Amino acid sequence: MQDLSRRDPSTRTRGADNVTMLLWLTIELVPGITRDELVERVGSRVNEGHAKRRYIVDVEKKAAYRREKGIAVRSAMPFSEIPVDRAKRYLIVKTLHNMCRDKTIERDDGGDGYHVLRRPKTDAYQADDAVIDVTGERTRHFMRKADAIRTVKAACRRLENTQHRFSNAEFTAIKVLLECLDAELRRDTEDSP
Repeated sequence: MQDLSRRDPSTRTRGADNVTMLLWLTIELVPGITRDELVERVGSRVNEGHAKRRYIVDVEKKAAYRREKGIAVRSAMPFSEIPVDRAKRYLIVKTLHNMCRDKTIERDDGGDGYHVLRRPKTDAYQADDAVIDVTGERTRHFMRKADAIRTVKAACRRLENTQHRFSNAEFTAIKVLLECLDAELRRDTEDSP
């Protein structure tokens, strides 16, 4: 498997993450909401990279199981070609299944809608609802910084070995990092007494 992230989604710890809390809050606000309605409402707020990584891990586990049983398996789809909608739907449905298993939510008697049973168990979200990144703004800034850092590190490694100039993408990444660090410094100085 190609290296998609430093954090392996198959080894994540138990507990609520943003997707879990987004689903839980939506179900709490709209009791009886169906799976398709949840996918429609929450899907746009799910991080694409996170959904794709979780999806590809599941696909590869299933493929390994089929290979073990001697069943023919198609070659894996490149990460960039994974349909985002399919990955987001997979992540939402999987999270709903896990929430039902953990007795956080339950399905209606007819099996169509969901209802809240209890709040997910995690200290971070019980302490403050503001921790949930409902808008995706913090995630977008984090991913922007992470991508810029990755680009700058690669450029620095190249500069150590040769006399090389920065490309436009590398120069843009450096500007992004400087803007982010400057904004963090300004925010920290405003918060301090």
